[in-house]
Amino acid sequence: ECGTALNVLDKLYDAGAGGVTAEELATAARRVVTQGKSAECGTALNVLDKLYDAGRGDVTAEELASTARRVVTQGKSTECGTALNVLDKLYDAREGGVTAEELATTARRVVATQGKSAECGTALNVLDKLYDAGAGGVTAEELAT
Repeated sequence: ECGTALNVLDKLYDAGAGGVTAEELATAARRVVTQGKSAECGTALNVLDKLYDAGRGDVTAEELASTARRVVTQGKSTECGTALNVLDKLYDAREGGVTAEELATTARRVVATQGKSAECGTALNVLDKLYDAGAGGVTAEELAT
């Protein structure tokens, strides 16, 4: 039910309707994350990411990274792709404590478990970037594979 409520609040927030504030939306997303159901966590990650990018709702880089990590451990395909994008963004910004090794591991997990073209393409881009930087232990053989 909290996941559904979050979707409704998010829709109202985006429309500027119902008096939904960024803080209220962030609180609802955090509540969903603490309940830990995978699909809802993916939604919560999207909401927190949107608020973080807008500088609203007091969402920190650390909180965003933590939520993304939680989504990755749950391992659902679309949500993992979203989490990889979030971790990649934080890594590039040197925020949230995201390391090259963590980013590489997440990208490998997406490749190994997903097989969906969009998520795999994102993972390949991440691995390529890390390889070019000599980071994350990415090898030429791995990249070719």
